Amino acid sequence: MARAGADRRKRWWRRGVATLLGAVVLMVAINLHVIASVADRIVTPELARISDALIVPGARIGADGQPYDVLRDRLDAALVLWQRGAAPRILLSGRGDGDLATDEVASMRRYLEAAGVPKAALVDDALGLRTLDTMDRAATVFGVRRAIVVTNEFHLARA
Repeated sequence: MARAGADRRKRWWRRGVATLLGAVVLMVAINLHVIASVADRIVTPELARISDALIVPGARIGADGQPYDVLRDRLDAALVLWQRGAAPRILLSGRGDGDLATDEVASMRRYLEAAGVPKAALVDDALGLRTLDTMDRAATVFGVRRAIVVTNEFHLARA
């Protein structure tokens, strides 16, 4: 009897490992598919075509309301693109709850206004809490048909 119990545990352990390994392989395959399917749409700022809007997805900000490096990099790139005339407006998307330490949209707006972008060129989307929401709302709520998504390299394929 003891042998049968040990064999059963061994089978369950093998099935568990096989299931976990299968899940990891599936996640890697999906990620590679996403990256490959958008590779032709990812361009450097110099090659970006003129669009309706630049879309800057939110990212974490500090307790003082200042953008952390990840978000600051996005904003600096958007500023350069806007100055080059790549788009007439910048859609700032993320959490917009009015709290200094968590309102990503207000933080982005302050940063870009301080850099010289006029208020009229900035559009707030305080409900873009996920990348998918941001892209959907850009089209359906803000009428963006052609956009340049300004984000970090690690986020490009998903965006």
